[in-house]
Amino acid sequence: MICLRFSVLSILLAMASPLLLTACKKTPIGHPPTTPSQPTGISNGGYNTSYEFCATAADPDSDSVAIRFSWGDGATSEWSGWVASGETAKLSHAWSNASTYQVSAQAKDRPGQTSGWSESLAVQIIATHPPNTPGAPTGPSSARKDSLCTFTTIATDPDGDGVSYRFDWGTGDTSAWSDWLPSGQAISMKYSFRRSGIRQVRAQVRDVNEARSAWSNALTVNVRDPSAPSQPSIPTGPEIGFRTVGYTFSSEAEDVDGDSVSIRFSWGDGDTSDWSNLVQSGVAVGRSHAWSDTGMYFVESQARDEDGALSGWSSEYEFPVSREPKWRYGTGGSVWSSPAIGTDGTIYVGSDDYYLYAINAYGSLAWRYLTGGRISSSPAIAADGTVYVGSEDSYLYAISADGSLKWRYETGGCVYSSPAITADGTVYVGSGDFYLYAISADGSLKWRYETGGCVYSNPAVAADGTVYFGSRDTIYAVNTEGSLVWRYAAHDMANPSPAIASDGTIYAQSFDTLYAINPGGTAKWRRGNGNGFEPPVIGADGTVYIGGSCLYAISPDGSTKWAYGKTVYSTAAVAADGTVYVGCEGRWSELCAVGPDGSPKWRYMTAASVQSSPAIAPDGSIYFGTVDGYLHAVQGYSPLADAPWPKYHHDNRNTGRVGGGRRP
Repeated sequence: MICLRFSVLSILLAMASPLLLTACKKTPIGHPPTTPSQPTGISNGGYNTSYEFCATAADPDSDSVAIRFSWGDGATSEWSGWVASGETAKLSHAWSNASTYQVSAQAKDRPGQTSGWSESLAVQIIATHPPNTPGAPTGPSSARKDSLCTFTTIATDPDGDGVSYRFDWGTGDTSAWSDWLPSGQAISMKYSFRRSGIRQVRAQVRDVNEARSAWSNALTVNVRDPSAPSQPSIPTGPEIGFRTVGYTFSSEAEDVDGDSVSIRFSWGDGDTSDWSNLVQSGVAVGRSHAWSDTGMYFVESQARDEDGALSGWSSEYEFPVSREPKWRYGTGGSVWSSPAIGTDGTIYVGSDDYYLYAINAYGSLAWRYLTGGRISSSPAIAADGTVYVGSEDSYLYAISADGSLKWRYETGGCVYSSPAITADGTVYVGSGDFYLYAISADGSLKWRYETGGCVYSNPAVAADGTVYFGSRDTIYAVNTEGSLVWRYAAHDMANPSPAIASDGTIYAQSFDTLYAINPGGTAKWRRGNGNGFEPPVIGADGTVYIGGSCLYAISPDGSTKWAYGKTVYSTAAVAADGTVYVGCEGRWSELCAVGPDGSPKWRYMTAASVQSSPAIAPDGSIYFGTVDGYLHAVQGYSPLADAPWPKYHHDNRNTGRVGGGRRP
């Protein structure tokens, strides 16, 4: 039995022995790395300076490798970190003595197999000193991301060797070495930081022997995300402009980073200016533009800093572009007076500067006559060319066509009233002394009629010679002898200046009511007029035009035909084509051209209120004054209408009488 057991065990062991032998055999560990390449690095240098050397080795089994260097001075480096097969490993070394050293490299793989030593690189270390450590770089301590910054440093070499610089930007990025420079010559390099944050910028220098300094102290740079400039100031420029004329506007913007800024303008007509040159933050920039059409334009400005960051657009500047004038003539005071036009085309107008002006049709001064007070009275021209005008100095003046004084007549109060001239040359004018005066063409008094208040009204002379005028709250009718015919009282009147229709109806406007009065002095009708007090005018079809909170067109029966929605402070003038010209006030002061149906045709914008009433010359030119002291000439398309009372004081000579000369 024992023998049997032994035999079976022997058989089993015999069968297992090949397997046991195989299991006990050692697995091969692969191939060692190849001998590294000859090290690369400096071939000469100075002592006590650390230099970097590189070597590469491949592993047949693609194992990672580490490399170490024999420095030739008895020292061998530690193994480098693991690198992939075929990649470069780097280590540094400094020699303490001048000599020639043989630097070689050896590799090992992960299993620990080592290569042979490489071919050596001869490195000559000479007795030289490394350059002195550069000073901390100078440059901006605060910079915008992606902006180009300049940094400067300087170093000397104890041996007077030439030097080369490089910068560590504190971002993991190091510049290339600069060209060689003499010892002690500064160098500047530019760099753009791509990310915001705190950066430490350092510099290093080497000499021609590859001796290197230590890294300098750092310049701390705060790299920040760019901030856009502030919204620019609202553009400033002229109050009003004309077509095709260039006007300059200016604006300024602050930049919180202190960067230079550039500014551009949007002109409101679809056009935008080019960017200006860069200027310091807060400095105004001007740009010019001309508009090709009339209208209200909204001018805006935008700023851009030197890095391209944009501000928002500024607030809008409203700029009206008007129909261009034929000309403008500036007086020395406000022009409330309404122009009269002589037979030769000369325009006569008074001014607050005490002068009566005679301006020729081309806009140049013919002459001017100085009175003793402001002239709000509108001149009237007699058939012989004599110009009559009142002044605040209490005189009525008679001025010859050449500008010389014929005579003057003193009343007892300011003469704001515009004179009326009859066919026989008698001049009617009111005064602040409560009288209406009738003065002969030679300057002598014919008669005067006393009222209950100042007579600032413009007298209107009917076909039969009756004179209608207002004083305080009453309209008076006085005959040619100076006797009262009738009077019409209304509590809300204030020196109304009448207009006379072809059927003899007298229209007079008070502060809030338009009155239609029969020639016999009885009321025909009355109606509200929207708070106006300018004299009415009458068109060829009998339509009455009055100003107030609107320009109203009133039928002869008192019904409203239409209303043009602008406040009116002047008397209208009606052209032969039915266009109504009147001074309007809204966002801007302007002369409005309104069609016979009440639709706007065009407008001429002014820098100041239009309270002088227009006159329309035979060639269609429109003359009127503004309170900033200008007499304006604007080209229209039709002469004055042949109508019962088409303008202020009836006709272009301002005779103030039915049948007076409508056209010069």
